[in-house]
Amino acid sequence: MSAGRSLRNAATLLLVVAASAQAQAPVSGAALAREGAPPAVPPCGSCHGAAGEGVAAAGFPRLAGQPAAYLSRQLDAYANDSRRNPVMQPIAKALTPTQRALVAGYYATLVPPPGTPAANTAAASASAAAAPATAASAAALASARRLAEIGDDARLLQACANCHGPQGTGEAPYPYLAGQHASYLSAALDEWKSGARNTDPSGQMQRIAKLLQPAEASALAAWFASLPAPPPVQSMASMQPSGRGEASSRVRTVVSGPTRSAAGAPTQGVGTEQGAPLSGGTQGVGGPGAPTGPRSGAPGGGGNGALGSGANGGSAAGASSPRR
Repeated sequence: MSAGRSLRNAATLLLVVAASAQAQAPVSGAALAREGAPPAVPPCGSCHGAAGEGVAAAGFPRLAGQPAAYLSRQLDAYANDSRRNPVMQPIAKALTPTQRALVAGYYATLVPPPGTPAANTAAASASAAAAPATAASAAALASARRLAEIGDDARLLQACANCHGPQGTGEAPYPYLAGQHASYLSAALDEWKSGARNTDPSGQMQRIAKLLQPAEASALAAWFASLPAPPPVQSMASMQPSGRGEASSRVRTVVSGPTRSAAGAPTQGVGTEQGAPLSGGTQGVGGPGAPTGPRSGAPGGGGNGALGSGANGGSAAGASSPRR
């Protein structure tokens, strides 16, 4: 082999190694959001907005203030094909696990951009929410609110609030739904129904999406989109360290089914990984029954699901309890 050819081969090898190192090098979450990681990763902001506000007309979700664990998990799901989307899958696969965690952490800290404060975030969803909200009658929206806050015992549909918090404000690692674009929420329910999104080991969200009538799904999306989105401090409150030095977002398996918080208190449902009872009547796959039902994720259990919203999704990898 000639010396010239050897030099050219060595130079080519160096270029390949340098390019590979550059592609694999951790980049700050802010830089990934603004600049991406060329050539395979475009700036996140090109679809999700400069401040993570999303684009309602295109169905791109709002990411600002979503729990970092949720966003990271959805990116991981795109990377391992348990959530399918032709745009997000190649992007997630091109990111390293570290980069996925960094960008998730960055978006979790963002606050609503100027002109869309938390109290009025629903206005940012107007272009997407207006159509379903106009089409849905007042009765349909009222029914959607009941499903969100109370559920439907007749169909063993638990309340959305069991996992997503009162008024859809979020319970880490589950995403907030309030203020999320209706177009995205509708698409997310369709993904759960079709199996394109398969990130709930308990099967709760798949079951819920299949039980909802199309009109109910549209009304739920419109109702949640009409609510003000919570600021990051609220949506991530349960991720703050506890007094014992442990993160209160640590995964816990709790007994699913009705429970009484005090003598004479009304029966309420308990979410799969929630730390306190929320309104929900006697919802859950376990259905009405004694306060000590099957554990979440077990056959007949009442594991709670998440409609999902995120980097086109995102959340942390699961541990002992079902995660979505």
